[in-house]
Amino acid sequence: MIDQWLKDNLLEAVRTAVREVAANKTQEEPSYRRWVSLDEAERQFDVSKKTLSRWIRSGCIDAIGKKSLTRIDPLSVERYLRSMSGQKGPTTSDIRQRAMSLLKK
Repeated sequence: MIDQWLKDNLLEAVRTAVREVAANKTQEEPSYRRWVSLDEAERQFDVSKKTLSRWIRSGCIDAIGKKSLTRIDPLSVERYLRSMSGQKGPTTSDIRQRAMSLLKK
């Protein structure tokens, strides 16, 4: 019985998230983020550390820390890359993050 209730609520949360994204409603940032190292961001986005560092200095992407302790917000990199390419609409990460934030409510 609990399994069915959980399944129904999860399904409804995902449907709600997809509807909101499809309607291009403003999405609130999730209360959590997974920050990644420069090395991981370089591999994930196929962008050099030098370029990532330049984007951080210019304020194009969000980062915390200094030098070897720098951590980058991958959502900000996706948004920046999307803005450079002229794409519109959310990424799969945006959809996933929105679904997770709805599940936490």
